[in-house]
Order: sequence, then C-alpha cells, then structure tokens
Amino acid sequence: MVFYKERIYQYAQERMLGLLRLPLPDAYKGRDALQRLAERIVHDGCRHVFIVCGKTVTKHGLVDGFTRELAGLGIRTTVWDGAIPNPTVKNVEEGVAAFETTACDSLVAFGGGSSMDCGKLVAARVTNPAISVPQMHGSLRMKHKPVPLYAVPTTAGTGSEATLAAVVIDERDRHKYSVNDPRLIPRACALDAQLTVSVPPAVTGQTGMDALTHAVEACTNIYGLSHAYAFGKSAVCIILNCLESAYDDGTVIKNREKMLMGSFKAGAAFTRNCVGYVHAIGHPLSGFYNLPHGEVMAALLPVIMRRYGEAVTPRLAELFDAAADFQAAGSRRKESLLNTDRGGLSPAEKADLFLQEIERLDEKFGIKPHFDCIKAEDIPSMVAFAAAEAKGYPTPVIFTEDEIAEIYRSLMG
Repeated sequence: MVFYKERIYQYAQERMLGLLRLPLPDAYKGRDALQRLAERIVHDGCRHVFIVCGKTVTKHGLVDGFTRELAGLGIRTTVWDGAIPNPTVKNVEEGVAAFETTACDSLVAFGGGSSMDCGKLVAARVTNPAISVPQMHGSLRMKHKPVPLYAVPTTAGTGSEATLAAVVIDERDRHKYSVNDPRLIPRACALDAQLTVSVPPAVTGQTGMDALTHAVEACTNIYGLSHAYAFGKSAVCIILNCLESAYDDGTVIKNREKMLMGSFKAGAAFTRNCVGYVHAIGHPLSGFYNLPHGEVMAALLPVIMRRYGEAVTPRLAELFDAAADFQAAGSRRKESLLNTDRGGLSPAEKADLFLQEIERLDEKFGIKPHFDCIKAEDIPSMVAFAAAEAKGYPTPVIFTEDEIAEIYRSLMG
C-alpha cells in the first residue's frame, strides 16, 4: 500500500525542522553543574523558582543541594513534588494550581522523564491559561512561550532536557500523546552524574534502553538531518558501551556521566529526526496499563526493528560497526556481541547481531518481550492511537492498522 500523503507530510515536517534550526540547551556538566545552572538562572533575571519533581527526588534529598545553591544567590524556591510516573492531564493541572499560589517567575523540571514532562507542561499552561493540555496535543499549539524553563535530569533516559516534546496521558480515554513546540526546549540543564547514583539497577537498565530507542529510531528514520544522525550514532555508541557497566555498578561516576551525555544526545537526535513505531505502539501500552515507559521501549525496540526488515538493514549495520569501533577503542566487555569478528560479515548479519545485542541486554535487565496485561478488547483503541501518532513520523516502513494490531497480539503474554 502506498502512503503518498503521509510521506509528503513527513518530508515537509523534516524540512521545516531543518529551517527552524532548533537550539540545544546550554548543558552544564560535572560536579559544579548545579551551581552553574543556579548562576545561569540568576543571570536570566529569575527571582523565585518553582521546582517540579516527584516524591522519590525529595525522599532522597536530591533537590536539596540545588535549593541551597539558589538560596546562596538570593533566589527563592518553591518545591512541588507532586509529579507522578506517567503524568496525566489532571496531574499537570495540579502542578499549575500549585504554581499559581506562588509568586514564581520560572520553573525547573527536576527528575526523571515523567517529572520533566510534567514540568514542561506546567510551564506551558501557566502562560497559556485559555488553552487546555488536550488542546496543546500535536505541534505548535501554544500561543505564548512558557515561563523560563530549565531542567535537571536524575536518570539517563528520556533526554527530555534536550527535546521539544512533553508526553502526557489523558485519563478520560487513556490516550498517551505528546505536546511538541520548540519553546519547550529548556534554556539550560545540569547534567550532574551524582544525582543518578541512587537510581536502582532495574531503572538504570530501563531508562538506558529508552535512550537507546530514541537514538536508534532517529537513525533509522528517513528524510533526516545529517547532524541529527550524528547525534544519534554517537548516542548509540555511548549507550551500548556504558549502560551495562552502569547497571552492574551504579557507583562508578564515569559511566553515569557518559550515560547522561548519551541520553542528552539521543534526545537531541529524536527531537530533530523524530521517533517511530516503537514509541507510537508503545505509548498506548503505557497509557492503558500504566507500564514504565522505558520497559515498554526496551521490549519493543528489537521487535519493531525486525518488522522493518531490509528497510533498516544498512543503517543497523552502520550502527553496529560504529559501536564496535567505539568499544574497540575503549574497554571491551567479553559478553558483548560487539566483540564479534566482523571479517566477512554481510550488512544483514551485522544488523542481526546489533539486534541480538539489544535482546541480550533486555534479558539481562529482566525486561520481558511480552505483556500479560494486554486485553484483546483494548487493541482496536490502541491501534487507532498508534496509527494516528505514527503518521507524523518518517519511519522507514509504514504499517497498516492490521499490521499494528498483529504486533499488539504478538506481545500478549
């Protein structure tokens, strides 16, 4: 089946993204990252910062050092720790209501992907009170720019600190969708690896595979921008060579630092080249069943790439070579399939080894390829949501609704 309208729209969208010259946030790295971000907030003229985070962040005291840095510079802070995993429209509105009781003039999204998504949407809603979150669904639906927005990731996963997207669930129909606008790219972010040390191994694995998915989907999409492909390839190399070590021993700061940079680059890649069917099919799964986003992405990544077949073979082979070369230049993990002797391997064999490596990591991280929670009666609605979302993604192959339904059925436990 030929999808001329979808391809024309996707091509035009990618060209527009190229013309927009999307900015990268200023990224402050290292032990003084929070201090430098605090100084930047002062420089930007902010005087009272609203910090959006989850209860895990406050429980572990992760935000305390940052509030002290701001206080030392004469900046007041209000911490709202009401962000929930897989934020809903209601959750965003709770954050807006909390913001409006303060005299805050700026916002810092502090935490994992869910907290950053929630924070971005709170920042957008307080300056667009006449536009509801559902009305923002899609691209460029905001009338006014958000309040000055900054980000501090505490996981190496979504890369939301570098993206123009925020994802939310509408609890009325369980539809999980994104709000996209270049003005949602934070002005600056702090990449402080110390904040990620307390992340447990399972979450380290899931969020790392989410970042890998961003990079792989950005690299396998068509019509993309060369610098976005470069971001994606670099992210793949970093993640495939550091994630397993970070999972095995999360106290090694060097690996945590590299994973934060890999996640950042992956975010920069997909905000320019988009994601694909892994996300389009995965969003309904986490929206309907409240599954962790990273777990869903990890399970679906090899499934969807194998469904694409020959359309992605050259790109996956290229990523395999790049990651193998990157690993050869550093420390080699014996169990990694990137160590395979590449002499005489065809592109198809390299692509298969690349996907086998992803499947090996999924197995090690305890990520199953099936979901027992999927209900047959939910599949038609999930297919409709997935197909509608995917229309905007320049995927290497366009699936029919029947093919999407078949994928959902194949995932049932």
